[in-house]
Amino acid sequence: RRLRVFSFYPAAGISRGEFRKAVYGMLSELLDAADKRGFTLCHENEKGIYGQSPESERELLEMFGGRLRAVLDNGNFPFCGEDASGAYETLKDYVEYMHIKDRDSDGIHVTPGMGNACLADTLAKIDADRDGDFILTVEPHLMMFTGLSSLSDTDDIKHKYSFSSSYDAFAFAVEELRKIINGIRS
Repeated sequence: RRLRVFSFYPAAGISRGEFRKAVYGMLSELLDAADKRGFTLCHENEKGIYGQSPESERELLEMFGGRLRAVLDNGNFPFCGEDASGAYETLKDYVEYMHIKDRDSDGIHVTPGMGNACLADTLAKIDADRDGDFILTVEPHLMMFTGLSSLSDTDDIKHKYSFSSSYDAFAFAVEELRKIINGIRS
């Protein structure tokens, strides 16, 4: 019943105020349609869109009074030049689930726990704050994948490690995530 969505990229020459108004209007329409069908829209922070920083993401979520939820992607914050360390605290009232992805200080994709996404600290805070299950989706971007170029400008997407297959990359990311979680639970 959850649908991941993104806000929008600004049109050339549009002011911040005009952009905000357009984003709020379009997301309002999407939320109305989702409400009628029993879906919850979960907005993911992404480079270049309205909601790329923890503060602008919170502003966006607050605008809709809890109707719009958050997919926390701490790996996207360093990609935008944003500090990921306080993102969970800023957004925790709205976080529905979390993507697991990491980037280093140069914005290069690295395995979970090896970059600046503050994954171990964030997962420890989530574990301390919440009872019951919490959804983690592993989206490590350790290799280029089919369709990425239609979602993002691939010129600024770089990888530090190489893998023989996407299966190997994914399996390695999951193993590194397990190490983080085991470290929190021990």
